[in-house]
Amino acid sequence: MAEAASDDYVLVVEDGAFMRQLLMGLLKQFGYSVVAVADGVAAIEQMVKAPPRLVLLDLELPKMDGRDVCRWMRQQKGLKDIPVVACSAHAEKEFVFKAIRSGVTDYLCKPVERDALKARIEKYLAPPETDAAPAPS
Repeated sequence: MAEAASDDYVLVVEDGAFMRQLLMGLLKQFGYSVVAVADGVAAIEQMVKAPPRLVLLDLELPKMDGRDVCRWMRQQKGLKDIPVVACSAHAEKEFVFKAIRSGVTDYLCKPVERDALKARIEKYLAPPETDAAPAPS
């Protein structure tokens, strides 16, 4: 599902096909370019090719855990400052603390609500510009 991208995109890292499609669809509705991958290794490969503006990261992934992906990012010169919003079904405090200690910037619990997702993304990225002309006054 990964594709070549400029550095003006949001990277979705989610192994669940339904959730991956849902997140991609919402981000596209919000006006963002999106690249999606299904595991941690593919996420790293994609970021090496083209660093994203923000990463929406599942924490329980095949091949490489999401916390390990985040730790790796925080050690990379060109990636360490990219916002990482973790998405997980785990709401337990200890799980959230472990995610924060691994370097995630923010945390969303699944199921992700549309407005919560939009607010978190816009907290770190300006909303995409639209080509629509301003409404007349």
